[in-house]
Amino acid sequence: MLIVVMLFLVLITMFSISAFRSSTTNEAQSAAQWAIEDTITNANFETAAWAASAPATSTKDVTGDGTNNYSVNVTAPNCKKIRYLMMKELPKDAKGLPLDKWKTCDSGGGGRAPGSGSGSPGLIEMGAASAPAAVSTVKSFCAEAVWDVQANVTDTRTNTKVEVHQDVAIPHPIDKIDAACNRS
Repeated sequence: MLIVVMLFLVLITMFSISAFRSSTTNEAQSAAQWAIEDTITNANFETAAWAASAPATSTKDVTGDGTNNYSVNVTAPNCKKIRYLMMKELPKDAKGLPLDKWKTCDSGGGGRAPGSGSGSPGLIEMGAASAPAAVSTVKSFCAEAVWDVQANVTDTRTNTKVEVHQDVAIPHPIDKIDAACNRS
């Protein structure tokens, strides 16, 4: 009987340690996510001057006790890749046409996108209902700059370290994508 009791005590201890470690890791991930969201919502997110000064360490109190529990370092965002958007991916209105702020992405002349000239008609000229299915497989005149934002968190109490990455895609006209992705 004593062996069974000892076994249960060991199991309860293991569950307690596991629960504590899990909660600490969740708090650290929460602090990292807070810092990443703060970074990507900055109006100057893509500017070169801001990116150069971006690596900054901040502290966060996630327990609400008035003591900063976590040290968070967000590294400068890195533009990983450029991904061209297809016509079918553009946000559309109820008629199936590109929304106003996306009209420059239309591959036809009506969007007046860079290089569109008087080429083949896009969704704007044809109307969504009469556009052939092939139009939806055509590249638009917009692309996404895909950024990797990384936050490194250290728990000041337990020295737990967590690294969190989040990709952020920001659309641009193709004539501005190289500058946006700092590849010019």
